[in-house]
Amino acid sequence: MVLGDGISKQKLLLAVGITVVAIAGVLLLTGGSDSAGAINQVPAGVDTLVRVDLAITSDRLTQFEVVVSGVPLGGADNATAAFGNETGIDPGPAREVVVFSDNRSANESAYRGFVLHTNAEIDTAVEGIRDTTNSSYQSTTYNGQTVYAPANASNRYLGVLGEGQLVVGTQAAVRDTIDVNAGDADTVEGPLRQTYENTDNGTVRFATTAPERWVPGDSGGFLNTEAYRKLDTASGTYYIEGGDAGLTVRLGASSGANAQTVEQATKGAAVIGQQTIENESVAAALDSVNVTREDKTVTVRYEQPLGAFQRTVRYLYGEF
Repeated sequence: MVLGDGISKQKLLLAVGITVVAIAGVLLLTGGSDSAGAINQVPAGVDTLVRVDLAITSDRLTQFEVVVSGVPLGGADNATAAFGNETGIDPGPAREVVVFSDNRSANESAYRGFVLHTNAEIDTAVEGIRDTTNSSYQSTTYNGQTVYAPANASNRYLGVLGEGQLVVGTQAAVRDTIDVNAGDADTVEGPLRQTYENTDNGTVRFATTAPERWVPGDSGGFLNTEAYRKLDTASGTYYIEGGDAGLTVRLGASSGANAQTVEQATKGAAVIGQQTIENESVAAALDSVNVTREDKTVTVRYEQPLGAFQRTVRYLYGEF
């Protein structure tokens, strides 16, 4: 299916807020528990957080699969296998994953990592990541903790934070996380932490103080993406309630006027999408997008039955 009238699928995806689910899935794949445990181990200075709670309900694997299967998985049989193939860790025993990054550098892999809390044995998790990265590792120590340094150029280091707790990422991210865990460095605070704390509980909670990082380039379509480049923060929650999946996204603008522009652009995108998308079920689903504004914050809410939610995300990413 092709969108008409110059519509970019990615722009529409951004405008209706579904992109947060995709971002969470992509970051997790590149990369029931204490509700804030892993967040408290994230270093200060990062600009993006994504937390996946795999123990929020007893059906955590189903929730995880719904989150990730909305984006292309490169031919993986299912989302659980995709997570295992990418990280080397069986998500079954996993309790929570917090992905963090600093996106101010032009280098995609300049500073990013994820903190994993799992019921799996540390040796098992480390072995799985070693197999996945196809790299041999040298065991070293940093600030009293074991660190596994890759022998090749994978730039994926592993640090042991404690029983059932690992940090995986670039060398700087791993070292900083170990320092935070030891009480020798500050944890993430300030606007990013506040933005994150203001999100609702759910399977995925997302916050960034670099929303422009996720805005696609303007290709002359109906949506003026410049409005979104004036945002100060973006945050969201993906959740499942009964047989429905939902998404709440809050877009924080620098002024009331900018928030009004974002509100108008987002409402317009949903309306035009309904009129031009050739897939009738996806077009109808956009009718469920609710956009409101209060002062400098635009809130986008979208809830659908689980299957319809998945189909919408997959369609917008060209899966069918």
